[in-house]
Amino acid sequence: MELNQVLTKNCYSADDEFWAPTTARLTCMCMNTFGILPDFIRKECVKEMMLCAGPGGKMIIGCWHRDSLRTGYEQFYSKHPELCGVCKESDFDFEKGNFNCSSSDYTSHWWTQDELRQMIAEVFPGKPEDLNISFEIIGVGIFAICDIAKDATLTR
Repeated sequence: MELNQVLTKNCYSADDEFWAPTTARLTCMCMNTFGILPDFIRKECVKEMMLCAGPGGKMIIGCWHRDSLRTGYEQFYSKHPELCGVCKESDFDFEKGNFNCSSSDYTSHWWTQDELRQMIAEVFPGKPEDLNISFEIIGVGIFAICDIAKDATLTR
């Protein structure tokens, strides 16, 4: 089910205060959740998150930053095989930001600012001028912070 259908069916009826134009909503996806989603579902997830945030809302996607993938390999993945499986350096495409663990079916994508900006802008369900995207890089993470204009018209 789509995010907004689940929320309406299981959490907040369509006439609930949650959906009121005066309610400030924030949708977030934290760290590697976005990077491990299958390619075919990522864009739809982002669109649903924006529709949930709605006009005047915010969407934040935190994920691993491609520039830190080597650090991820050296300090995290190679030291914690219980999480993803035993990995080797050849499992990592540092240039493209991909990790495909050869000892398991675990995969992860690490993002650039340009890659995130392009994908978010592509699926924004409104006018481009109604979306402001800024970025924060903290440690090995990159955060896309999306502000949707209060007067934006979003379409499914």
